[in-house]
Amino acid sequence: MAGYKLGIIGLGRMGSEIAKAVIEHKLVKPEEIIACDPNSSQCGPLAERGVKIAATNSKVTLNAPLVLLAVKPQKIDEVLDDIQGSSNGTCFVSILAGMPSGYIKSRLPSTAYVIPVLPNTPLVVGKAATVIAKPDDIPLEFYRAVVSMFSAVGDVVFIDEEYMNATIPIAGSAPAFFYRMAANMLTYSDEAGIDPIVAGRLIAQSMEGAASMLRESGKAPKELINQVASPGGTTVAAMKQMDIHGFDDAMLQALSACKLKADELSRYRIP
Repeated sequence: MAGYKLGIIGLGRMGSEIAKAVIEHKLVKPEEIIACDPNSSQCGPLAERGVKIAATNSKVTLNAPLVLLAVKPQKIDEVLDDIQGSSNGTCFVSILAGMPSGYIKSRLPSTAYVIPVLPNTPLVVGKAATVIAKPDDIPLEFYRAVVSMFSAVGDVVFIDEEYMNATIPIAGSAPAFFYRMAANMLTYSDEAGIDPIVAGRLIAQSMEGAASMLRESGKAPKELINQVASPGGTTVAAMKQMDIHGFDDAMLQALSACKLKADELSRYRIP
């Protein structure tokens, strides 16, 4: 097997969507991708598009210079055991949250490279927020390929790896927080007798519009709040209830807990 440009170990939701994105944006041809996943049902859709499905993880690392590690964190040790002898010169892209690149490197040959990347789930609709760390030793051609891959599915920012865990609450985990707010709005809408389809459209469009204003207006969130909240009006009444029930404190505590958990997972993996 020769001619592969990209390997993928793990074809769950994120791995599969990244594969589809690089194919659809013509960054890599389907026949230039080799992948492996123990779940055959995960492999079928990509195999139908021309992706080569390998029988073992080591077949992937033997035949692709750039390999995406898209397995669940609890599976990484098993995968690293599989590929230790087949990773000379391979560049690995790790999308495992809370997994230090130093731990992965410690389990691989000294000639292997690791780029830590944290995309979030809106990747599936081309709207990911992705954080990339650039270690000093990565050959430029690998780094450029990784940046192109994730730029194809959303916005990319660059940060030192030591700060990656701190970005998880505001990127990696953040969609779940927005969805929880949306779920509460839907609960209210149901109690108010609003058709759930209509309510869902209004909530999603309001979230999308607010996000666009936050990105494009150049204004701070508090300024944008003031544009909505007229004195003595409905928004102010709602905000007062948020203050009474500790909304801001709850959010800050939640964000801190998210980061602390990532740090805990990282410490467990420090070689």
